[in-house]
Amino acid sequence: MISSRFRRFAIVSLVGNLIAAVAMVALYHYVALQNFEEIRAEQNMELARSLSNTIVDEVAELHALAATSSWAELQASPEIARFAENVEREIEQLQILELNVFDPSGLVLYSTERQRIGARVLMNAGVERAAAGEEVSAIVRQDSFNRFDRVVEDQDMVESYLPLIDDAGNVIGVFEIHSDVTGFYERLLGTQRIVVIAPVSLFAAAGLVLAFRPPAVFGPDADTLFPAWQQRVRDDYSCQIRIRGDHQSRDSHTAECCAGHDGPPEPDKADE
Repeated sequence: MISSRFRRFAIVSLVGNLIAAVAMVALYHYVALQNFEEIRAEQNMELARSLSNTIVDEVAELHALAATSSWAELQASPEIARFAENVEREIEQLQILELNVFDPSGLVLYSTERQRIGARVLMNAGVERAAAGEEVSAIVRQDSFNRFDRVVEDQDMVESYLPLIDDAGNVIGVFEIHSDVTGFYERLLGTQRIVVIAPVSLFAAAGLVLAFRPPAVFGPDADTLFPAWQQRVRDDYSCQIRIRGDHQSRDSHTAECCAGHDGPPEPDKADE
């Protein structure tokens, strides 16, 4: 028979273990996600630096071309075609979703989405901050609002904005890349499921075994063990009382017997 006291203890332990497991999962998710996003944003920025170093001189030429060409002429120019060929060769094996090059005012000098070439972006904080010399990166989750491009993205991505600086130290443009990070999030969630399922299952199984175990699994229950122990203590105590009482009774009887005899009888004077 499973004691009610033991069962309550087991249920409370189970609930406490589950709460601890949930807290551990939440902490792991927060720490892992923060570290992943910081590392991935820095990796994307390093990629942007590497790619931008190969195109700085060509960006200066595109800037001069845009100043004397219309939107249609810029899109159809052989310089843009040659620039696109070089860029696409560099990013062919990379998980880059989009690459854009702007002049400091936000004019699109080049984009992997060709229809954007010659357009001008307005109110893009990433372009504005990079044009001022600052490097900017951000993680954008699927179905969330991209605060830089002001659109809702349809996949997980990291975007980076990097100032393009010439040999004189002047910012001549802004380099932007969007990289796909869907696979990284999928692996992160897969690892999280493994980390979560193992301890939660273990805690739950231990709690269920403690709460609903067969009587013979861990030995006698508290309600059967403690009363037997208490009974033995009471029996020992009663026995000691009886022994002490017997000793006291024998001492009293001896005293009474001694009180009836004041000493050996005196000799009779007549006999003398």
